[in-house]
This record gives sequence, structure tokens and C-alpha cells, in this order.
Amino acid sequence: MNDEPTIFEVSELTEEDLRPFWNGENWQLFFLATLDIRAKLGVSQGVAERTLRSLCASGDVRAIQGDYEDEPHRIKPSEWGEPDMDDWVHVSVDDLEFWLAQQEGVDQQAPPAKRAQSQRAHAKRAIMSLWPKGIPTALNNAQIVSEVGNWLDRDCKDQNVPKLNISPDTILRAAGNGQR
Repeated sequence: MNDEPTIFEVSELTEEDLRPFWNGENWQLFFLATLDIRAKLGVSQGVAERTLRSLCASGDVRAIQGDYEDEPHRIKPSEWGEPDMDDWVHVSVDDLEFWLAQQEGVDQQAPPAKRAQSQRAHAKRAIMSLWPKGIPTALNNAQIVSEVGNWLDRDCKDQNVPKLNISPDTILRAAGNGQR
């Protein structure tokens, strides 16, 4: 058995001690780092993996690669598109902890389907406010879109919220219109 110390020393079986120490820094296995992201952000494993790959590709979280016998090497952000990049990858504990701390108070985005429903609901509310007895038949699609857009802009300004970017198609679906 080889008694020479390797660059990855393990002194006790605690999670912190299982982190390899290289070049004066602690590093954590890619998979274990995704578990930290899952716990902090409440996302699926797939989203956590994609997030960590993106952070490594951007350079926000540094990564090294190498097995326990070879000297690891830094992974350049541009290398993250290569297949099997996660094999024997460790990420900087400091970089990941810093990024996770920056996520405090960051709202998770609503799924696209929910956002579309919400946009249609806003358009429907505008339509009901503008024309409580129904949309006048004299209005064409362009006029409906314009009137609803203006109402939404005023409403957002009154409520001091960001302007909504609702497509004409969504407004016309809320109006129940095909072509006029």
C-alpha cells in the first residue's frame, strides 16, 4: 500500500474533511455541490446541475478536474461544453458559498405557462374595465390591442409596478377574438 500522502488528504469522515484541499483552497465534488444548490434554492437535481455547469462556464465558480492520483488542473470556462465534463470535477467551496449567499431574497421565476396565464388574466382585467358590457363591434383588433395596452400601461404606473409586455396575440385571446 502506498503511504505517500496524496494531494487529497482525508483526516476524518466528516463532509467538511472530505473536501479536497488543493492550492490553498477547499474543493467539493461537483455532485455534492449540486446538493447544496438544491437545498438553498429548492430546485430539482437537473436544475441544480445545469445551474452549476452554467456557473462554472461563466467563471463565477472555478473548477478543477483530476482523479485522486493525478495532480488536478483548472478547467477553463470554455471547456464546459465537452461531454462527461462532470467526471472527477471539484468546484471551489468559497466561490460556491459566495454565489449561494448572493441568492438571498432572489425570487424564483414562475414557470412560463403560469406567466402566460397571468398575462392573459391582466389583459382580461383590462378588457373588463374598459368594456364591462362587452367589446364594441366597431373596434378592430388593432384598436383593441392599443386600448388594452394603454390601459395596462396606466394601471402599472398607478400601482408602481414594472410595465407589462403582453403580446397582441395574448390580448386578443383574452378578448376572445379571432380576426375582426
